[in-house]
Amino acid sequence: AASYGMEGVRVDGNDVLAVYAITKRALEKARAGDGPTLIEAVTYRRGGHSSSDDPDRYRDESQTAPWLLIDPIDRQRDFLAAEHALTSNEEEEMVKQAGADIDAAVKIAEAADAPLAETVFEDVYAVMPEELKRQMKARLQDKTAGIAEGEFPL
Repeated sequence: AASYGMEGVRVDGNDVLAVYAITKRALEKARAGDGPTLIEAVTYRRGGHSSSDDPDRYRDESQTAPWLLIDPIDRQRDFLAAEHALTSNEEEEMVKQAGADIDAAVKIAEAADAPLAETVFEDVYAVMPEELKRQMKARLQDKTAGIAEGEFPL
């Protein structure tokens, strides 16, 4: 953050309320015209990077075990239960609704057209650098270069 001339803050990424509080403060600061805030939410990626990634191949289970004790969903559930703000029936209904929402979103995404190849290059810079423009032009001129059967057609 300092390299970009902005405030940087670190927060326990497994504490839902802490993340909310720091995000709310950063949003208010930005809306007031006082600049951006880089938020580093310290957490642990329990699963793989994708469905084809098996983290058991490159990390020991002993690394993961401590993080299971501070799972953000479990922590928030325990907090809400202790505050008598969430019953098990309400939680069950929320989980059911979230599953339905995810299923609906997946159906929409699967029915959507594939993104245009140029979207890989766009919306990264306010003004696209010349080198990136050159790369985009070269890539768009040869849309099939190096693409194996079944791969996303960039």
